[in-house]
Amino acid sequence: MKRCHLIDIPHISNDEEFIRQVAFHEAGHAAAIHIRNKQQQLPPIYFQIYINHAYK
Repeated sequence: MKRCHLIDIPHISNDEEFIRQVAFHEAGHAAAIHIRNKQQQLPPIYFQIYINHAYK
């Protein structure tokens, strides 16, 4: 899944904290997919999550 959506979140004080939160959020998606696939005895899927700093 490719995501390219810029949002403005004023309650986060700096970009590094926002990037950290996004990384944890995306890792949660990957973990949920992994667990569900394991329950259904599907082959493993490998993920690569990239944080692009190009928007700065």
